[in-house]
Amino acid sequence: MGVMIRKISLLILLSLFCGSMDLAADSASNRKDQTVRLGMKSGFHVMYYVSSPFVLEIPGEDFTFGLVYGSGKFQTSSTSTTIKSYPTETDTWVFSTTELTGRYYLGNSFNIPFGVAMYNIHMEDWEYLDLDFELDY
Repeated sequence: MGVMIRKISLLILLSLFCGSMDLAADSASNRKDQTVRLGMKSGFHVMYYVSSPFVLEIPGEDFTFGLVYGSGKFQTSSTSTTIKSYPTETDTWVFSTTELTGRYYLGNSFNIPFGVAMYNIHMEDWEYLDLDFELDY
């Protein structure tokens, strides 16, 4: 009997939150009414974490085009154990993200993303074996 009461209570509670599921938003007309979308791109990607890219999108009913740009610095430090004074060196890496993105909407919300991205990691004056290098990846 207690299990049945819990199930009925859960159904009643869910109906309070999900009672308007049949009134879903029309994403296509919402996109058509928008002029521009601004935001920050995020995700579990080291480039996005360090560079915190800014997003500018121009939505349309069938297509959305966007530009993503950001840059940031990442510092690392290392300690040499071969020299008596144990100096600590700090290196600064500059991460930059540039993307040109688009989406083609097949229906109301289902879409196919496409785009071109350029990620860059740069460091000046990286020392190795008493030589200085400028790194770009």
